[in-house]
Amino acid sequence: MDSTLINTIGTDVAKPVLKPELATEQQRNKAEQVEAVAADAVTATARTEEKKEAFDERVAEATRGMNEFFDSINKEIRFHIDEDTDRSVVKVIEANSGDVIRQIPSEEVLELAARMSEASGLLVKDEI
Repeated sequence: MDSTLINTIGTDVAKPVLKPELATEQQRNKAEQVEAVAADAVTATARTEEKKEAFDERVAEATRGMNEFFDSINKEIRFHIDEDTDRSVVKVIEANSGDVIRQIPSEEVLELAARMSEASGLLVKDEI
């Protein structure tokens, strides 16, 4: 049997006591760790901003390309949010006449979604 184990049985568990000079060193180490984490967070935020800017540029480039394409075939594309359903709506329009060629989602689907939203509101009773 190990003598160190026998000697520790029945004794109080030793609690670490920090010397003042060690406490300040530990505080400095902790502060350095916090600074490192903060620096990593700033770097990650900067990278995220760079990625967002690159994404935004790709979207702008794609939008320019789509606009050029639609101009070449004499069509327009319009985006808006339907007020009743808060859904995105895309319309392809004949540039000369202004006639809607295609709408996604269709008016019928938007009306159905609005009615379903109203009906679900009747099923739920709000109490304050």
